[in-house]
Amino acid sequence: MKKEESHALQGLAVLMMIFHHLFGTDAFLHFPYQTLVGQDALMRMAWFCKLCVATYAFISGYGLERSFKPGVKPYREFILPRMARMVWTYWSVLIVILPVGVLTDYYQGWRPMDFVRVFFWDTAKVGEAHWYVTEYLILLALFPALHWLLEKGEPLLKRRIFLAGAVLALAAVLAVIRWKFWGALDKARVMCVIVFALGMVSARWGVFERLSPARGKALIGLAVLAACVCVRVPIADQASYCRIDNLLILPFLYGCLQILRVLPEAAKRFLAAVSRESTYMWLLHIIMFHLMQEALRLAHFSPLIFLLSAAGTWLVSRLLRMLYEVLGKAIKGRRAAKKGNSSCAL
Repeated sequence: MKKEESHALQGLAVLMMIFHHLFGTDAFLHFPYQTLVGQDALMRMAWFCKLCVATYAFISGYGLERSFKPGVKPYREFILPRMARMVWTYWSVLIVILPVGVLTDYYQGWRPMDFVRVFFWDTAKVGEAHWYVTEYLILLALFPALHWLLEKGEPLLKRRIFLAGAVLALAAVLAVIRWKFWGALDKARVMCVIVFALGMVSARWGVFERLSPARGKALIGLAVLAACVCVRVPIADQASYCRIDNLLILPFLYGCLQILRVLPEAAKRFLAAVSRESTYMWLLHIIMFHLMQEALRLAHFSPLIFLLSAAGTWLVSRLLRMLYEVLGKAIKGRRAAKKGNSSCAL
């Protein structure tokens, strides 16, 4: 998988996330609207788009494994900068959406301590999508250990002992969460760890490169995606269902990749543009539903509602990212000027 292809899949994932949250429940659209396929079919399509979470986790593991270089200190030079960047992005969004949410009564009933908690540990309270902030930080923290397991140079027995201990520890955690092992896999956080590791393994073994067909990419991709739909849609019983996503994520992304490779350049550029704003779109789209409620009501038609939500979220995300980039450059310029002045004084 090329870097631009993984970016395109990130763009697809954030669009799936918006679709999932818009139509998967009635929590965000407080008005009746028309659909092309009926409310039940639209809702099940939105439930299928829950695969966006597994897509994010898989691409994170895949990208980290591909970008990690030998000799780099795994935590200090590789993981901690990424953690700091994620925390800064999350905080930079919070300092915007919390005042807006208070002024528009979105965070009505919050106590002062709630505003402190969401900055440090209770990220899920901000919105339905923000639980993944802490999950992503956990995945980053796990990466060095998982990468070590994949290293060829370590003694095999040592790796097996470590892996057995990790499996037993995970089983114990799952037993605490829910007494039935299979039921515990329905927890999205557990699914993310499994899929993250699967992404790392796929990067190490070159799974997508080995399985890339020489011809018929579009037909193969459509057939694989159709199979994923036929498997997942009948068994998903709620919006949060993700029990089988551990098994479906590889064929799903394989099908998406084959179709992506035959798309026109304009479509690839579109997904790349969405991908550049995907982190801010992920963190902003929930409150954007609230702020755009009247505009979405006027749209009235589910495709228009989705397009308007995605476009509005993308635009605000792009503006916010550009604003912070300008502020960052201004601060760096001022620091450089002060440093230059102090050097001249000496």
